[in-house]
Amino acid sequence: MSIFWIFHAPIGFIILGFGALIDLVAAPFDNWWHSLYGIDVTLWSPFHLMGTVGGLIEGLGIIYIFASEVGVERRKEPSPRRFLGLNGLEWGALAIFAGLMELILPTLTAFNSIAPGTSQWLLLTYPLPLALSAGFCLIGVTNFIRKPGTAILAALLVWILALGTQAFVPWALHTFVSMFGFRFRYTDRLPTYNLVLALLPLLYLISAVMVEGFAYWQRRRGKSIEEPLQRVWVWFPGILIGLTALLIPPAVMHLLMVFIPLDKLPWGTAVLAPDWLSVLFSAPLALLAGVIAAIVGAAFGEIWYRCNGQ
Repeated sequence: MSIFWIFHAPIGFIILGFGALIDLVAAPFDNWWHSLYGIDVTLWSPFHLMGTVGGLIEGLGIIYIFASEVGVERRKEPSPRRFLGLNGLEWGALAIFAGLMELILPTLTAFNSIAPGTSQWLLLTYPLPLALSAGFCLIGVTNFIRKPGTAILAALLVWILALGTQAFVPWALHTFVSMFGFRFRYTDRLPTYNLVLALLPLLYLISAVMVEGFAYWQRRRGKSIEEPLQRVWVWFPGILIGLTALLIPPAVMHLLMVFIPLDKLPWGTAVLAPDWLSVLFSAPLALLAGVIAAIVGAAFGEIWYRCNGQ
C-alpha cells in the first residue's frame, strides 16, 4: 500500500504511522497547554484527547502488524512454542487489545451525565466508551485468534494493566511535578490511587466470560473451533456487554460506598454512581453501543484473521 505514491508499507505500518503523526503534532501543543494551565490530572484535556486518539489509531495499526505475522506463524511447520495455547505473537496481540481497553478507564470521569429537557432522569454517557471498547476488543480478539479463552485472557491483562497504572501514575506525576517545579491546576484533585478504576476491569472480565460462553454455545451447535463468531448472532453478546457496561460501574460504586463515603472516593467518580431510574432510562443507548461494537468487532476480527500485511 502506498500514500501519495511516495511512502510504501503494509497497511498496519501506515495506520501506525498516522497515529504516531497525530501524537507528534499533539506533543508541542500539550506542552504549551501545560505551561499555561499546569499539569492535568485527567486525560480529557484537548491535546491529551488528541494524543489518546493517536494512541488508539497506533493500537489498531499494531494489531494489523501482529495479525499479519500471526498469519505467517499459522502456516509454519513445526508450530512455534506456545504458552496457554498461544504463541508469542498472539500474546502480543492480546496485550495490545488489553491496552486499548485499559486506555478507556481514565477517561470515564469526563463522561458526565446529560439532562435531556426537563426530564428528572439523566442520560448516562459513561457506558458508551465501556460498551464500545469491550464489544469491539473482546469480540474482535475472539474472531481474530479463534482459540478458547482468549477473551478472558485479554480481560485479565486489562486488570493487570489497570492495577499497575493506578499504582504507578500518581507516584510518577507527583515526582515529575516536584522535580521540575510545576504545579497542579486543581489542588483539590491531586492524583491518588483510584480504587474505582482499579476495580472496573471486572466489567471486562464479566463481558469476556459471556463472549466465551457464546463461542462455546456456537461450538455446541456443530461449528468448528476455527469458525468465527457468527455476525448474524453476535448482536446477542453485544446486548449483554452493553448491560454490563451500564450496570457494573454503579454496582462497584455502591459496594465501595458501603465502606467509604462518596466524598472520600476519588474526584469525578460520582458520575459512575447514578440513580437507578437514570440507569434504566439510559439502557437503550448502552445496548445500542454494545451491539454496534460487537458487530464492528466481529467484522474487524475476521479481517485480522485473514490479514496478510498488504
